[in-house]
Amino acid sequence: LFREGLYDYHRQALDNFKSNPAQSRKIIFEFLKNLKSISQMKFNSVLLNSFLDAKAQELVNVFSEGDLEERTQVYDILINLDPPKTETYRLLLK
Repeated sequence: LFREGLYDYHRQALDNFKSNPAQSRKIIFEFLKNLKSISQMKFNSVLLNSFLDAKAQELVNVFSEGDLEERTQVYDILINLDPPKTETYRLLLK
């Protein structure tokens, strides 16, 4: 689940972000929801932590252009997955 989602994140979403940002955000949002499920199973926590350490600012940048409802949902997921970076993710709500 993580590996497939990571592929979609990079290959389907980021590679096509310039041409279709709304669809790219949708793909990334689905991946984040899957990460939430993975974290609840306590499976691959090192992978999750590594991903979020590397991608926190990128996620904020990607979703900062989305609508407020989408940004709020992403914010809720991210602070649940990665509480130490709450201040970074709070930028999504501005």
